[in-house]
Amino acid sequence: MKLFKRLAVKAALKKLSEKHLVTERNVEGTVEYTLTDQVPEWMQKTFALGGIGRSFTLKNLTDEQKDLFEVACGVTDLQNEGLIEIKYDPKTEDEPILSLTEKGRQNANKIL
Repeated sequence: MKLFKRLAVKAALKKLSEKHLVTERNVEGTVEYTLTDQVPEWMQKTFALGGIGRSFTLKNLTDEQKDLFEVACGVTDLQNEGLIEIKYDPKTEDEPILSLTEKGRQNANKIL
């Protein structure tokens, strides 16, 4: 099961890398990832709440933190498809607020 988790997290990190949200570099044989300045504020806050710093290695992430990367990528995909809206104002909210768009409601009604 750990192998699948590792592959899923690597796929999520690859997606973030393709969007220029994460960079990677090899430090003494270990890949170190760094969140770029292009990471949306809501995602930065989500990772921070999960205990993930700006720079990290895969081996130092807990299972819960790895799950967080998968969820963040999934949420980003839903946002890009126009199914959800992410609202985050650090002055008024402690954490990001997700809500369905009209398109998201229509798709949900079709499924249900």
